[in-house]
Amino acid sequence: MRSVAVWPAGALVAGAVAGGAIPGAEGMHGGVVLVLLAAWVAWCRHCDRLVLLAVVVGNALGGAHLARLEVMAREHPSLRALLDARFGGFGLDMPAAAGSHPPVAIRLRLSEDTAQGEAGVRL
Repeated sequence: MRSVAVWPAGALVAGAVAGGAIPGAEGMHGGVVLVLLAAWVAWCRHCDRLVLLAVVVGNALGGAHLARLEVMAREHPSLRALLDARFGGFGLDMPAAAGSHPPVAIRLRLSEDTAQGEAGVRL
């Protein structure tokens, strides 16, 4: 049985695979909007093959865009950037592990060391 959804799904996967390796793919959201408008015009004119083509291209661009955003988020997570700004040596481009830093002093107050629960005592 043939399914028309195979083409857009395949394009989405192909775009996601290619988008992770393409620098600058995070700026493709404008292309996705243009392809969406083209698909709408083709739909209004009853051009089924052009609609399918526009949906396939739009899914490929969207997959590439989302994959590149995820690669950028993985390369520069917010905690790593914060630690690198505060202490230095936490960037992914640094060849060595983070340097030694003095411990951060903290003062806590223990309100209770055990608690009675339904399954017994928790520490």
